[in-house]
Amino acid sequence: SEFHSCYFFDVTLKMLLLEPCLHLNSLLGQEDEALLTEIVTEAVIESVEKLFLNSGNGTLRKSLHLKTIAINWLFLFDNVMAYLRRNKDQEEISRHMKMFSGSRIPYHLINWVISQGEVISDADTLLNSTPASFIEWLVALEEQGLKVFDCDHSKNYAKTVIHRSRPDLSL
Repeated sequence: SEFHSCYFFDVTLKMLLLEPCLHLNSLLGQEDEALLTEIVTEAVIESVEKLFLNSGNGTLRKSLHLKTIAINWLFLFDNVMAYLRRNKDQEEISRHMKMFSGSRIPYHLINWVISQGEVISDADTLLNSTPASFIEWLVALEEQGLKVFDCDHSKNYAKTVIHRSRPDLSL
């Protein structure tokens, strides 16, 4: 029920972002593959909190790795929300928004930004926002000079999320 290695977790998270299908059709069939992908995605979304709670007094490198995981988790969460919106599943949208609102990941990212010397005047608003709104805030920080994203690919992906979610930035 939890991932013990942040590196294994990161690989699983990136796999879900890069490959929305697990390509197991020949072994499982299309419906079972979709179900397995959904189960792994839910496990990743729900397990990320434990990585941060159990991060202890990690090294700076591990801290930066956790920041990257948190950002990728935001991307995955936004993908799930976009999927639910396309399927008009209001009950699941509501459940996932409650899960996002109750998550400590945005709080950890806000703390990371503060640790970089930034002043945040709208933390409460950020903590009650959507994944896309939070990603938009991170992109704005990057454009102001704070190195939020580890690579241009992540920054471009974030901009794609913003563009795709523009009408849905606040619910």
